[in-house]
Parts: sequence; C-alpha cells; structure tokens
Amino acid sequence: MGDGSVKDVIGSLYGSYYWGNAYLEGVFSYGGERYHNHRHLSIGSIQRDALSSHNGDIYSVYLDAGYNVKAGNFDVVSFASLFYAHLDEDGFAESGADSLNLTVDRRRTDSLISELGIRVGHAFRLTNGSLIPEFSTAFSYDFDIDDRVITSSFAGSPGPRSQSRARKSTSMERW
Repeated sequence: MGDGSVKDVIGSLYGSYYWGNAYLEGVFSYGGERYHNHRHLSIGSIQRDALSSHNGDIYSVYLDAGYNVKAGNFDVVSFASLFYAHLDEDGFAESGADSLNLTVDRRRTDSLISELGIRVGHAFRLTNGSLIPEFSTAFSYDFDIDDRVITSSFAGSPGPRSQSRARKSTSMERW
C-alpha cells in the first residue's frame, strides 16, 4: 500500500491564427514538478515505511488545425491535432525501509498522440454572453514512442538493477 502526490507549477504560451474558415492554434507548456511518495511494506513480521521525494520537468506542445463550415444553425469543424509531451524525472532513493528501500534511476518519458475528428456546436445568445454546447468525436492514435521502462534496485540487494515496464496509460493529460 502507498500513496503519493505531485505538486507542480505550469506555464503555457498560446497562439492562434484564423484565415477565412480555417484556423491553426498551438500551445507550448513547461512545468516544474515535485513528487512525494510513501510505500508501506508488510512482509510477515516486517513493517516498514519507505519515503521518497524527487523533481521533474515536463514540456509539451499541442498543435490543432481545422476548417469550419455552417450547416444551418450549426458550426461544423473538421480538425486534426498533434500532442507531444516529454517528462524528465530525477532519480531518487527511498529512505526509512532499510534494505527494502528502492533506488530508482532517472527516467524520461515521451508521448505522441494525434487526433482526427469533427466538432458540432451551436451558439445560444444570452443576455450577458453566449452559451455554446459542443459535440465532438475523433479518432485518436497513440504512437507509443516510449518503452515505459523503470530501472531500480533494492538498497539491500547489490548487483544488477531490475527493469520493470510501467503500465501504459490510455491517454495523457494535456497541459
């Protein structure tokens, strides 16, 4: 059993350009992250708590292009997008669990995801603005450019480090 938290500060630059019914928009983001983890180990009569903290940096780029057409009272937008993220985490060593502490090597994680889809929306004029409900559907493709390998060893076990494959996420949060 265990738990963890991530505290981060993220900044983004956004830009868009429209010409006629077409558009191009992009976002570049950078974030500095601080990870805190706790693992409770219960092996027979052994009861230990392993603690760790480490830092990470995340960079991401999002590009989206589309074309808008009117269909009666509705706006129909065909679009294509590309999202890339790079996470660079420091290595770390746990403390508090003696020989069961883990030492984890520095890790770099990359993700590249594309989408091709359509959005349909309609603007309802209100007294103080507009309400624009939207429906969208898209084909999303994860290029699976990362091997998701985590290299680690137990503090009490000298010798080669073991490698484990992290569980693949079905999507990556966009910044």
